[in-house]
This record gives sequence, structure tokens and C-alpha cells, in this order.
Amino acid sequence: MRCSLDLLMAYMDDQLPSQVEVRVRHHLARCAACRRQLAELRAVRELLSAAPAPAPPPGLVETIMGHVRFREAQRVRTRPQLRFWQGAFAGSAAAALVVALWLVGSSLLEREGGAAAAPAVEAALQEHIVYAALLETGAGDWMDWAWAPAGDRP
Repeated sequence: MRCSLDLLMAYMDDQLPSQVEVRVRHHLARCAACRRQLAELRAVRELLSAAPAPAPPPGLVETIMGHVRFREAQRVRTRPQLRFWQGAFAGSAAAALVVALWLVGSSLLEREGGAAAAPAVEAALQEHIVYAALLETGAGDWMDWAWAPAGDRP
């Protein structure tokens, strides 16, 4: 293993995986220069921990808050504005799509025979109600009800 200041600092901070830590320990047993450097690092850490924390400069909070407000104002200014006609167009398109689907569905039901389709729709609706209840209660988390035989379903 080669001498590495980064490894020594990580070793001192207990941030190394166990295999790497063992290799660093073996290296320290053989390398006097790394032992000396590790002792110096520990001495510096001890000096720094004994020193009082520096006081923040006056007005630091106000400066930070000013930067935050400036960034927020900049973000709001650059946000795209939705125009009324854009929203009205999107709403009209959605309404037209719903009406078109309703018309197509009702014409298909009339063509297929409304009486024959009603039981299928009712069965699908009942199955949906069961699935929704299972999802709501959390009972469906542990079993796949879709693959269970019809008699085994709750």
C-alpha cells in the first residue's frame, strides 16, 4: 500500500471499510512517516476542537435571506404564465373528447344491443368495486386477487 493522506484522514475519522482499515493499520505498523503524519493530524484536530467557534459576521442572516428572496423573485419572474385562452382551449378540448367518447360508446352499445352489454358492464363494475375496496383496506397487498378463481375472491 502506498502512503496516502486521504486514507489517513478517512482512517482517523473511522470512515473506511473494514478491509481497507486493516490494510491501513498494517501499513502504519511498517511506515514511520505515515505514523508521524497521523499523529500530526490528530494534534491539529485536538487544537481545532479546543478553539472557540468563530462568531458569524454581522448581517449574515440578512444577506442570506436577501439572496433567497432574490432567487425566489427571479424564479417567479421567469415562470411561464398561462394565458386565459390557453386554459379555455385545453378545457374545451377535454370536454369535446369526453363527448366524442360518450357518443362512440353509446352508438357501440346500441349496435351491439344494449341488453346484452348491460350484464358485462355490471360485472366489470362489481369487480372494480371489489378491487377498490381491497386496495383501500390494504387486503390486496398480500394476494393477487386478479388471478384467484372467482369462488375464492372475497
